[in-house]
Amino acid sequence: MPCPQVKRIHEYKRQLLNVLGIIYRYDQIKKMSPEERKSAVPRVCVIGGKAAPGYEMAKRIIKLVCAVGDKINDDPEVGDLLKLVFVPDYNVSIAEVLIPGTELSQHISTAGTEASGTSNMKFAMNGALIIGTLDGANVEIAEEIGDDNIFIFGARTPDVGRLRAERPSFKPDPRFTHVVNMIRTGHFGWEDYFAPIIDAITVSDYYLVANDFVPYLDMQVRMHAHMHALCASMHECMPSLHVRVRTCMHAGHVRRRLVCKHVDPGRGGEGRQWVQASLEVS
Repeated sequence: MPCPQVKRIHEYKRQLLNVLGIIYRYDQIKKMSPEERKSAVPRVCVIGGKAAPGYEMAKRIIKLVCAVGDKINDDPEVGDLLKLVFVPDYNVSIAEVLIPGTELSQHISTAGTEASGTSNMKFAMNGALIIGTLDGANVEIAEEIGDDNIFIFGARTPDVGRLRAERPSFKPDPRFTHVVNMIRTGHFGWEDYFAPIIDAITVSDYYLVANDFVPYLDMQVRMHAHMHALCASMHECMPSLHVRVRTCMHAGHVRRRLVCKHVDPGRGGEGRQWVQASLEVS
């Protein structure tokens, strides 16, 4: 399942929350038995974007993404269950290839910090599911498509000030502490270089990474259950669906996106519900 987060690298956009979630997933896969791994949903995580020349913390986050990716991608025990790729110099040409092939897009900024931009709108228009906070364009998208069709998690804007004030007494979940300690103790190397990142999310944590970490993980579980149910319903209703196949070239192989339509008889044939999935073929 392709799962990109592509946008300017900034602490408030929380690529760091994404990376911590990936580390947690990596650690869970490592602890699974061979039988348990058979039911795990494979995921290709893509993080892309640029850091401002003088934004030191953003550069450290990029380095962390690359270091975690090197560790995961070279681990034969994990295999194809998890991959992490950083896309440098993200631009429109790359977006034209990446966005149509996306299953799940991530827009996980701290509530109250993001403008209502068009990045997640582009993913939504190409059939991708959205996991995100109630921030930026997610607010308007949720209003239009309904809360049941977008995976919203985390603190709401009115609560952010209070949570920041309470952060010194906040006790992070053990899962968050474990993932942070994996970075701190050098599991991915470069522990000295990553020390300012660790300080930023354990001392002040202005962007509430620790607060939203567990809700983020919980929403991932809900999203995977939704994907399983969607695939099952696709198999069940396929004979009665009108199927249009759109084919596009992607990284040297063909991706076929099945856009499946059925008419809701309860609305006299006027209302249509759309279900989307994608298949990859060689």
